[in-house]
Amino acid sequence: MKLKKKYSLKEISLEYNCSIIGDDKIKIDSVCSLSMAHSSSLSYLSDAKKIEDVIHPQMSNLITTEEISRLIYER
Repeated sequence: MKLKKKYSLKEISLEYNCSIIGDDKIKIDSVCSLSMAHSSSLSYLSDAKKIEDVIHPQMSNLITTEEISRLIYER
């Protein structure tokens, strides 16, 4: 889904009370599934069984739970 404007990860995190691991200045212009991810999109992962799908060279921005984030980091 294309957004009406670009938002920084910092703006998104402040609006939705999220933590950021990484560069909070990255600009996001769309929200999409893991399979459609690209460098300026925000993807989501809520099922730990799908962690293998996170290994995508174009994906750089992901919303997930703290538990799943830890599991990804440990890989």
